[in-house]
Amino acid sequence: MTNTSLVPVFTGTISNQSVQLCNARDLHCFLEVGTKFADWINGRITHYSFIQDEDYFLNFGNRSDGRAGKRRTEYHLTLDMAKELAMIENNHKGRQIRRYFISLERKAVNASNTPKALPAPEPKRYNYPRKLLEQSGFVSADGKHPAKLNISMLANTKAFISPLMHLLNEMRADGHDVSAPWDEFIAMREALIAADKALEKIYMEALQVNFRSASTAGNK
Repeated sequence: MTNTSLVPVFTGTISNQSVQLCNARDLHCFLEVGTKFADWINGRITHYSFIQDEDYFLNFGNRSDGRAGKRRTEYHLTLDMAKELAMIENNHKGRQIRRYFISLERKAVNASNTPKALPAPEPKRYNYPRKLLEQSGFVSADGKHPAKLNISMLANTKAFISPLMHLLNEMRADGHDVSAPWDEFIAMREALIAADKALEKIYMEALQVNFRSASTAGNK
């Protein structure tokens, strides 16, 4: 284990491969997340489609108080998953720990004395799984029908999380310049919200005209 004032990193095995790991509880504590650990880690795994035994694995230890009962579940994360979780927090702590994980990975590569030349890394594949559309703002996101978006959800940032924004964040974290598509996304979102409000206003005015017409006809 690497002793550090940030988050301890240790070596483990996933799919018969030796990888660097960290404990999700340590990461949660360092990031100073406001939600409870279980809610945070389960919510992140579900929403961002992390895969057990590929991005993380579970380790069942004894209870922290030493008593008998339900065993404590530990989530051991790959550094790739830990970096993405840090990026999602979008704050100073997240950026600090992400840079730290990157530095550890570089040290591990430099410390390797393998005489063979390292194979060229495969291009990263950016995933945009349909599961990201399974939230209240979308309708019929089943792969058989095009997903329809409830436009009013775009303005509700607490209830609606944009999968497109998540993808752009991931690409930006990997060094891609996404400033143009980011600005386009924000502009399109604002335009759609404005159009939705304008249509709502027209609808309300039409109702008022119909109501006044009906009242006039009734008074004759």
